[in-house]
Amino acid sequence: MLLPRSPASDGPSAVVSASDRRRAIAIVAALVVVNVSAVMLLTVAVGRYPSLSAGATLAYTFGLRHAVDADHIAAIDNVTRKLSSAPAPGTVGAAARRPAPLLVGLFFSLGHSTVVGLMCLGVALGSTYLSDNVTSLKESLAPIGTLVSVSVLLLVSGLNIATARRLYHDYHERRATGEHRHYSAFGATFFTHTHAVEVDEFAEVKPSGATSGLLARCCPGIFRGITAEWHMYPVGLLFGLGFDTASEIALLGLTAMSSDSGVPPLLTLLLPLLFACAMSLVDTLDGMMMLFMYRWAGGDPARRLFFNLFLTALSAAIALVVAAVELLGQVQDKLHLAGPFWDGVKSVNDHFEYVGYSIIALFVLSCGGAAAYMRLSLGGGECGGGGEEAEAEEMAAAQEKARQEGDYLRRRMLALATGAAKAREIDV
Repeated sequence: MLLPRSPASDGPSAVVSASDRRRAIAIVAALVVVNVSAVMLLTVAVGRYPSLSAGATLAYTFGLRHAVDADHIAAIDNVTRKLSSAPAPGTVGAAARRPAPLLVGLFFSLGHSTVVGLMCLGVALGSTYLSDNVTSLKESLAPIGTLVSVSVLLLVSGLNIATARRLYHDYHERRATGEHRHYSAFGATFFTHTHAVEVDEFAEVKPSGATSGLLARCCPGIFRGITAEWHMYPVGLLFGLGFDTASEIALLGLTAMSSDSGVPPLLTLLLPLLFACAMSLVDTLDGMMMLFMYRWAGGDPARRLFFNLFLTALSAAIALVVAAVELLGQVQDKLHLAGPFWDGVKSVNDHFEYVGYSIIALFVLSCGGAAAYMRLSLGGGECGGGGEEAEAEEMAAAQEKARQEGDYLRRRMLALATGAAKAREIDV
């Protein structure tokens, strides 16, 4: 996709330097290594505790999904825009160019993940205390724990279905109306991505309807004091305390469920680790993508909205499947039901790792299918049907319009200057 340079973006921060690109590659490579290491650690753990597989897979997908929530995107995008256009503190002129803010998303996700990790640690330690001191409660409360887990998963699934439904209508409405264009100076049109929370040029969050989150509604000016990337860590902590998306609740439910299924409680901390790895990778990539968009004034909102819709629907489907398997397994176990169907349910619950493997396979295959659909349906352009050629033509027309308006402004300025000079001659 062509990423032309905005006429309004000239200045010290208008381009991404080679050193910034090398930093970005190094950061992404390090995060990929961390993600792969976490998955390898999970593989070792699943070899001994197969029941951990499905919950850990869900935790990872929740991290991927939670990373593209409207509040996350708004927070990362507006701070990235603010830091990328602001001069380095205490500098002026040519020295004002600051290093590209590549770690905005990473610090935000680390702050958010800290809350999730501490809560899961509390659950694990509490489970250890109960198993060591009140062992008789373990068997009697196991069905309750499963029912709570199922209830949480069904709640999360319902919320995700409602969100997916809203995103589906928004996606088709935006494709039909093209309601996603921002206009830069000189009349040229450039494409940026949009989300449920609007952010102005002063890095302030403005909720745009019922889809915005709690923090965006209560603290619209929360980002004004941010002058460095690491300042996003406490902001991430605040967003974690907001607890307005239910992904954390689902993760805690899965942690408690794993603690009641023979897995050592402290081993369940793999769940928040996987959650943090996934969210950190996606949020960091989002911050970098926003930086490059702002530096080059490009983007693809239709694909972004489609990806959000896809992850939301997939999360809802995964939660429904796991909840159904757990609930049916509990019914079969307590009522001692038999028959081909119930034997199959018992077999699946006895080998729960296969559910996790199936989820992973579904995720990989469906991501590939979604990518193929986006390419075929949306084409190479922004909203489908146009491709890169149509986008290039539209950009060329916008730049020609900007040139004409610039010529007109120069002629007006020259005419005014000439008129002023003649007026001075007359006065003399």
